[in-house]
Amino acid sequence: MRPVDSKYPVTLGYREKMSSRPDYIHRGIDFGCPTGTSVRATVAGTVVHAGRGGMGVAFGIHVVLKSQGIYHIYAHLSAESVYSGQPIKMGQILGKSGQTGNATGPHLHYGEFTAYSYTADRKPEFLDDQAAAPKPKPSGTWFTLCLWPLAGFDKDYGQAHWNTIEQKIVDEIKRIGADVYCLTEVPEPRRDEFGAKLTKAAYHLAISKDGRSIVTRKGMKVGRTKVVTLAEDGPANDDKQVVLAEVWPSNSPNAAIISAGHLEYRDGDKYDTTRVTQAKQEIAAAEAFAKVCEVPSDRIFYGDDDNSAAWVLEKAYEPTRVDAFDQAITSSSRAFSSICGWSGSAPKGPRTDHVKVHRSRPVVKATQSTTTAKKKLSNHLPTIVVVGKK
Repeated sequence: MRPVDSKYPVTLGYREKMSSRPDYIHRGIDFGCPTGTSVRATVAGTVVHAGRGGMGVAFGIHVVLKSQGIYHIYAHLSAESVYSGQPIKMGQILGKSGQTGNATGPHLHYGEFTAYSYTADRKPEFLDDQAAAPKPKPSGTWFTLCLWPLAGFDKDYGQAHWNTIEQKIVDEIKRIGADVYCLTEVPEPRRDEFGAKLTKAAYHLAISKDGRSIVTRKGMKVGRTKVVTLAEDGPANDDKQVVLAEVWPSNSPNAAIISAGHLEYRDGDKYDTTRVTQAKQEIAAAEAFAKVCEVPSDRIFYGDDDNSAAWVLEKAYEPTRVDAFDQAITSSSRAFSSICGWSGSAPKGPRTDHVKVHRSRPVVKATQSTTTAKKKLSNHLPTIVVVGKK
């Protein structure tokens, strides 16, 4: 569980750089909370230190709790309420937050260590209160959503190549049989031809702009659509759009909002900043569009070629928890459940595709599909999510 109430956000993440101290390694998480906020144990364990000194004077008043060989620190407290050697239950109050030690303002610093040493840090793995709650059980299947970035489809290899790969993609779409597809990198010059082939396969190109496309099963009602241009802060100077569509899956009386996006693709820390900005803009745009369509936020579904190491987007999708994306095929965060697709390798680490589903929306099944079109495309795999009814 979280060490402080969920209304207090993370103000500095694990190993996140500080603008004022760029060479400093931040070996924990800071929660912005006023002095006197109750601090709770994230796990059950035994107190090995309470007070000043301990793991360093910079922590001020702090409590260190040992649990299953891991040391958990709660630092910069205004007061501790436990003693060394005391057994602790999960959720028990350890003290009050404050500003003691090296702190520029009131907050709680929380960290986890594999040894009683400040340099033995690991990424914190606690679950927040909502993530620890049971997942909703589906009462049936609502619709199937497939995310498939078509990297390589947009390269100009000539008419023969396009005809061949285009047909393979359409054949795969028909074979997978999803109700809705979020596709990226559909070549603009081929949009009409691609749409015509989809029509023959009983699908409809609901909206397509600069490669971002939403495809629906033939006969599925499509309402409003919108194109949103994201920030161009990155040096790639590459316009990044998100396409939005209001659809009624499987003849349901309830509409859903589908968002298909493609974030900044180049590697490096400066581009990571752009990706976070773009992800936040996509969320804001989708929520605003849903409001116009009178669709609640738990019926917004995101299918994106995120082009990012998973931890980068935690700032956008999960500002109050550290493990929004953990590279598993299914993982949960406070606000979203994420289903991770292909994870390739880049100089700076993995770059992933994700389907994001609101946590209150049950997912029946999440899988990845092999594809016969892979030889003509990059290693992105179709990520297929069966969305359940509430």
